[in-house]
This record gives sequence, structure tokens and C-alpha cells, in this order.
Amino acid sequence: MCSVKNLCRRLLWSVGMAAVVFAAFMFVQVTKTIADTNHNYESITSDTTWTVAGNPHIITGYVSVNAGAKLTIDPGCIVRFKTGAYLSIGNGWDGDGTGALIADGDTANQITFDAKYASWHVIRFYDDSDDNSIMDNCILSEAYYGIECSSSSPTIQYCTISGGYYGIACYGSSSPSIHNCAIQNIDYYGIYINDYNSSPNISNNTISDCGEYGIYSNTTSSTAVISNNVCNNNGLYPIVLHPMGVISTGNSGSGNGTDAILIKFGIVTSNTTWVDQETGFDYVIDDYVYVDDPDSGDVAILTIAPGFLVKFGSGGSIQIGYYWYSGEGALSAVGTDVNPITFTSKQGSPVPGDWSGIYFYDKTRDADTILEHCRIEYAYNGVYCTDASPLIRCSNIKDNYYGVVGYGSTANPSIQYCNIAGNIYYGVANGGNTTDINAKNNWWGAANGPANDGGGCASGSGDKVSCYVDYASPKVAYHTCTASSTAIELASFAAVSDDGGVTLAWETATELDNAGFNVYRSKRKDGAYQKINNTLITSKGNEVSGANYSFEDTPGHGAFYYKLEDVDTSGVSTMHGPEKARVRVRVMK
Repeated sequence: MCSVKNLCRRLLWSVGMAAVVFAAFMFVQVTKTIADTNHNYESITSDTTWTVAGNPHIITGYVSVNAGAKLTIDPGCIVRFKTGAYLSIGNGWDGDGTGALIADGDTANQITFDAKYASWHVIRFYDDSDDNSIMDNCILSEAYYGIECSSSSPTIQYCTISGGYYGIACYGSSSPSIHNCAIQNIDYYGIYINDYNSSPNISNNTISDCGEYGIYSNTTSSTAVISNNVCNNNGLYPIVLHPMGVISTGNSGSGNGTDAILIKFGIVTSNTTWVDQETGFDYVIDDYVYVDDPDSGDVAILTIAPGFLVKFGSGGSIQIGYYWYSGEGALSAVGTDVNPITFTSKQGSPVPGDWSGIYFYDKTRDADTILEHCRIEYAYNGVYCTDASPLIRCSNIKDNYYGVVGYGSTANPSIQYCNIAGNIYYGVANGGNTTDINAKNNWWGAANGPANDGGGCASGSGDKVSCYVDYASPKVAYHTCTASSTAIELASFAAVSDDGGVTLAWETATELDNAGFNVYRSKRKDGAYQKINNTLITSKGNEVSGANYSFEDTPGHGAFYYKLEDVDTSGVSTMHGPEKARVRVRVMK
């Protein structure tokens, strides 16, 4: 009986084990069927959807989406790449129609792109990809190049990108929209923009722990946007910009190699404006920035807005009107007494000579060049003029080796209402021009004016001046200049007709170094205007109070237009008007 019972038990155990083995075999087979979707050297030429049921999707070679096809990757999908594998949208060589990628995840079901074994290659958007492509709520990790845009402009938003050489790299005229992404632990650049003509929109991203730069942009486009990004703990600088692409605002962060935006070496070849960050990072220049127009007869004007602060490294300088091109360059840096423009050293404990200076050369267009309400400090040469004659007004020029230098037979800068103090060798030096440099109405660091440089041309105890510097009417103390950027503040200007003539009347509120006025007349509002006064109408106001003026004209019968020109002592002029008057000639009976 016992043997029969034991035999039954053995039979039951054998049947049970067979069932377990069969169930395990079936589980493995089913699991393998639903869990390993391979994509090996696929060319997707019709609309295709990858679903969660196919997870994980394994790319073993490359997958190309082209011929007008759209690849949709559903929320929650997992896409894994074998070593060197990649996904390309468009193919970039045969122009067979656009390809599109719609990887539109959500916060609860993000789409994952990662490595099957080790690091993989890239998701690349070619120039024939559809710019309506989108990657939203995706996670990318351990790719060599992350996402690459080649003359393409997809939308990349709410994505997390980590590991690899680049987070997002853009070549050619790529203008992607990249916002609300977290890009971290990248070997070199978080976001890299290569082409001058790109107009990316890079905003509200957090970029951290990149080996070199958070954002590196070579764009020169004024329509590009790089704003409100938080860049932390990047190895060198959080953001690098071309000097024609300084369009960023509201960027901030900490713990970077240098917590500032680097303006890289480059040439400003067309009109460009640098605007203040308002909050967050200051700007740094470690190399030369040139301002020159490539076309003969044209001018490239670099305009710097009030409040802008730029710090220079030892090799940093701004060079205006150099020899690079046949055209001209100009610098318009007009701050205010409340929001001055500051050019200074980036050193924590600055000293004179920390940076090179601001240089104006013979291709400077003097009429468009002005430094007003600026602080220029700790340079070797604060302002150096080689056969150039910029206007420097209402500025602080201090703690440089040389404050202002005019060099060459035609160098004649005009320096007025400035505070010039603490410069080691010269406050103002004229080297090679026997025409006096106009340096009136400045404070020289002492109540008795500038000091003698050994040539016997001054006798005070302030900063030194050379001969051929007109330092008349020196200020007795440091002062704040509140003048506007023109020679006058015009309160009113009117043209009133009466009995066959016209009376032109105007009033000024203040006049800063104003030489006087000219009056111009034309038969058409937009026509050619002719000067109608024989000699300059002499100024009667000053920097504290203005004056009233009038001029009589008898132009004849009809309608006439008038303009008023103010001219300052350095020859810079500003037009006002036009004002219209209609003259009726009285008929005698």
C-alpha cells in the first residue's frame, strides 16, 4: 500500500513540475513576444506609430523617417538604442520629402530615450524634416550628442536631457524653440548654436553641471531669444554670445566658473544694440570686439543701452573703425545719470591696467560716436583715439593708466563735463596734434585743475594733462552731469506768420556746451531745407538754465516749413521740427 502511495506521489510531483516548466516556458515566450520590438536599419516612409505595447523599442542600427512620413511615439514609450544607433528625421541627402517626429508625452507618461548597453548616438533633425516636429515631456540620457538640429527648427519642451557631449546641438540656420527643459551633466555644452543666421528661442530652461558652457550661441540674429534661463554649476561660463547676438534678458544662476555672460570674440558688421540684463548676470569681454561695416561708405553702429555693465578680462577691448573692412564703425553709448553704462575690470580687486581699453581708429564715424554718462575704469587706456574724434561727455574716467589719449595728426576728441581722476599717467594726453583737444568744464581730481606733465602746460594738482589740451573752466569738485544727449533741452519751437513775414520763436530749458543755432526753410515738409541765417545764432543759455530766442523771416507768399538746428561746441548738431507757417501777403487798396 505504501509503495503504491509513494508511486502516486512521484507521479503527481512529475506532473506538477511539468506544468511549472510549461508555464515558465509560456511566460518567457509571451514576454519575449510583447517586450522586445526591434528596429534595425529601418526607413519609415509612411505614417507609423510606436505604442506602449511594443516597449521597449530597440533601435539596433539607425531609423530614418522621410518621404513625408510622420513617426508618432506614444506617451509612456521606452526607446532604447544600441551603441552607435540613432534616429534621424528626414535624411538630408535625397530631398525625398519631409519627415516628422511627434514624441508628445505628458507629465504622467513621459517618453524615454536611453541606452540598451552603453551610450548611443543622437536624435537628428535634418533640413528636410518638418518644423512642426515636437519632443514634449521626453527623457534622454547617455547619448553622445543628444538632440541635433541640422538646418531645422523643431520644438523641444519640458524635456530632461543628461549625459553625453552635447545636450542640444544646432548647425546651419536652425531656429528651434527650446523651453522649460532640464539639461544637466553634459560633458561640454548644454545647448550649442553654431550658425550666425540661426534665430532660436531658448527660454525658461534649467541648465546645470555642464563641463564648459550652459549655452553657447554664435547667432548674430536680432530676432533670437535667450531669456529667463537658470544656469548653475557650469564649468566655464553659463552663457556665451556673439557680440551681434547680445539679446539675452533675465538669465541667472550661480556656481559657474564665472557667473557672467561672456561676449566672445567677433566683429559687429551692422547696427547692433546691447541691452541690459535687468536681473541676473553681468557681461564679460575677454577678447577683442570689433565694430566695422564691410561695405565702403556704410557704418556699423554699436549702441549700448543705459544700465549696461560689461567687465573686461586682461585681453578684453572694444575696437571701433579698425582695418577689418572698408566701411566705418561707430559706438553710441548713452547712459543716464541714474543708469550709467559701465566699462570696468572683472577682477575681484581691480587695479589700473586690468584690461586694454576702448579704441577708436581712423574709420570711426565721429558724427555717430558718443560716450555719455559712462564709467570707464581700471583700463590701460580708458579711451584711445587714433585719428578719431569721438564726443565724450558727462562721464567718469578714473583709475586707468591713461584716461583719454588722442594720437595722430587728426585726432581731436571732445571731452566735456567729465570727472577725470585717479589716472596714473595722464588724465588727457595729446600725442601728435597741434590743435587743442577740447577738455573744458571737467573735474580733474583737484579743485585747482590738472597737473603739469613736465611741459609747463598746467599748474594744478589733479590728473596730468599734456600740452595742446584746453582744460578751461575746470570744475572745483566731483559733479553729476544731468544733461541730455543733445546740446540743449528744447522747451518749445514755433513758427508764427504775420503781415507777410514769419517769426520763429524757441525756448530752451538747459544748454550744455551749446555753440548756437541755425534755422532752415523748405517749401515742402519732406523737401530740401536751406539755411536762412547768415551767421550762427549765438547761445545764451547754460547747463542750469535756458533762454528765449527769435528770428524773423520774409519768405514771400505761401506755405513754408522750418527746422531748427542746435550745434554744440564740438560740432555735433541736432535737428528739431519741422514747423509750418502760411504767409498771406496783404493787398493794399
